Amino acid sequence: MPLDHFVSQVHLKRFGSSELSGRLYAIRKSDQKYMEPHSEDVCRIPDGSTNEYLNEPRVVEDFLRLIEPKYNRSVEKFRSGEIDEEAIFTIAGFVSYVTVCSPTGMRLHADLLRRNLELQVDAMEAQNLIPPPPPELGDTALSNLISEGSVEIVVDKKYPQAIGITQIHEFIQVFGNSNWDVLINEHKDCPFVTSDYPIGLENAADAPVQNKIVPLTPELAIRIRPRWELRFRSQDSGFSRFHPHVQWLRRAEVVAINQMLVRCAEDLVFFPVFAPWVPEFMKKHSGFRIERRQHERSDTNGKYIIDTQVIAKITR
Repeated sequence: MPLDHFVSQVHLKRFGSSELSGRLYAIRKSDQKYMEPHSEDVCRIPDGSTNEYLNEPRVVEDFLRLIEPKYNRSVEKFRSGEIDEEAIFTIAGFVSYVTVCSPTGMRLHADLLRRNLELQVDAMEAQNLIPPPPPELGDTALSNLISEGSVEIVVDKKYPQAIGITQIHEFIQVFGNSNWDVLINEHKDCPFVTSDYPIGLENAADAPVQNKIVPLTPELAIRIRPRWELRFRSQDSGFSRFHPHVQWLRRAEVVAINQMLVRCAEDLVFFPVFAPWVPEFMKKHSGFRIERRQHERSDTNGKYIIDTQVIAKITR
């Protein structure tokens, strides 16, 4: 049974510490446990890339063979400003893969499917398409049983993963044809961190969707300002709409990005250096993770959901 990495080793190795001969400084959010793992020992799941809902269960591994060998070269192109189609495809592909195949991504997409199923139950009951409940359930409608917690809709997280894998090139088209900020961190005492979900969410006042901030190395990150309307247009594999902007960050901006990355991590956070500020910083920001929030709206066609992702406090 293969041990498949949901965050590529080529990414994790960029955050290895020279003090540890390339191993990572790591802290677990759930219990603040400190570790010094090798990159091959973390962010992996047995058969994580295998999905039996697909005709080719391990097709995503073919996709990764297009991405991982070019990751380091693509990072250097972003660093030097010599960004080409290969570099855009590679980094957008890395972000898309994490979005789809990481435990965080699968959890978030399963939550959305579950809520959609709950709405379907409401609609079917309104049309008398669901038989009356048996007497053992107290003649209570299925929608009420769901809302009170007596009945739970469980979504196999591999199912939204399968949907995401089939759409991964659409994600690349959206990300690759969006506006990107190339974020330069020159503050050696405060490098970027990474995690088991190395994508930070940033609200944008002038956009309906959140920006994505992704660390590539301790000194380099990107901010993608997604243009989701492009999902419904013809593919532009040449990324003609890609617009980069280089930004040198103040120290306070680096700290804010690291705060976001820690809060968005599922559990493990990795540091290239173990500076004095690290333990307290982790303790302060570990009580958060990404959650979905849905708001119901109604019109003449029925109910629908406005869905967003938010950084929320963890309820333990």
